[in-house]
Amino acid sequence: MRTRRRLHPLLLLLAAVGMLGCGTTLTVRHLDATHTAAQVSVDGQPVGLLTFGDQLELPIQPGPHKLRATTPGGQVSPWHPEVDVLEIVIEGDAVLTLQPRGPGR
Repeated sequence: MRTRRRLHPLLLLLAAVGMLGCGTTLTVRHLDATHTAAQVSVDGQPVGLLTFGDQLELPIQPGPHKLRATTPGGQVSPWHPEVDVLEIVIEGDAVLTLQPRGPGR
């Protein structure tokens, strides 16, 4: 008779974590065809240059962060010109989408 082996619960947990991935992710999507490129910084550090249609996935620790998205070499963001830096609190995976500003904005 064949004996059935049971997997240890810790091994199942490690396998599940390995499949799902670990940590929190910030995804930045560039969906604004009116601005061909975006320079993205997190907490004062440049993290990537995106062109229209690109996305950037960044591992990030939960907590407060400062995000900035400008055109390359620019000082003012075309996506949020009323503030220099977006101050956010990350509690889980987050997505920032750069889109054209609507009329009257």
